[in-house]
Amino acid sequence: MKVFSVYLDDLESSSFSASCLALGFFDGVHRGHQDLLSQGFSLAKELGVSFGVLTFDVHPLEILGRVSCFDELSPLQTKLRLLERYGATQVFVLKVDRDLVSLSPAEFIERVLLKLGTKGVVVGEDFRFGAGAQGDVFTLQDCSLFTTRIVPLSCDSHGHKFASRSLRSLVRDGFVEAAASLLGHPFLLVGEVVSGDARGRQIGFRTANLSCARSQLLPLNGVYVVHAFLDGAKYLAVCNVGVRPSFGGGSRFVECHLLDYSGKDFYAKTLALEFVKRLRDERKFGSVEELKAQIERDVLSARSTKLL
Repeated sequence: MKVFSVYLDDLESSSFSASCLALGFFDGVHRGHQDLLSQGFSLAKELGVSFGVLTFDVHPLEILGRVSCFDELSPLQTKLRLLERYGATQVFVLKVDRDLVSLSPAEFIERVLLKLGTKGVVVGEDFRFGAGAQGDVFTLQDCSLFTTRIVPLSCDSHGHKFASRSLRSLVRDGFVEAAASLLGHPFLLVGEVVSGDARGRQIGFRTANLSCARSQLLPLNGVYVVHAFLDGAKYLAVCNVGVRPSFGGGSRFVECHLLDYSGKDFYAKTLALEFVKRLRDERKFGSVEELKAQIERDVLSARSTKLL
């Protein structure tokens, strides 16, 4: 997959071939987004042009100062991984700055979409753009320079909308199985393995400590069954999200024990975790022996879990 990171000024002097673009922030790349991608491929084929995704490196609300850090289901690198999974072959990542968020809808069309050689756009029905979110799908539809396809918001069989906002709430509350149903895939968390205090190794359960993007939304503190992907291999694993109250507490962390892993140290490597099931709350244990016994039970529970 080709990824183009571009600033607004870069577009003034760049030349891009004709394409059809799916527009959006694509947080989580959920089933609604997947429908958008499918419609994008279809429209690109009808127009006889290539298909691409136009997204943003950070949420505009951060640049506008309305949030200090926007909690994301899928920070940029995770989002790119998911977009590639669902067939995207080229993604334009627009760098969000004050100049970009100040553009009027007409200026956004002229200075971004047309500069990218856009011949068609595919958007969800609630898509907004331009300063003050003044532009909407009808603004795009009124532009005679490209074809616009509007994709209605869709729901699952229970009437739940495929929406990033509701998915963030599910993950924040620990309902990773329900989130997976709406996402169309398990909640994915990607980060770099960093050194810890080696307590896991000392008690017989070697763990990987994950450093995640600052904007990464973490699930509710607790213990989870996850799929761990490392160096192209997949492992069943038990993951703890929390503050380690048995060892004095502190800041939140993500720590993962890969079952049946016998390789070398994995420091500085990228680890991807798919959250399958929440096992229990995080709690404080009275002794290391109690903690070890509970981890052994967690491992048994993980091995007996019906995997996705």
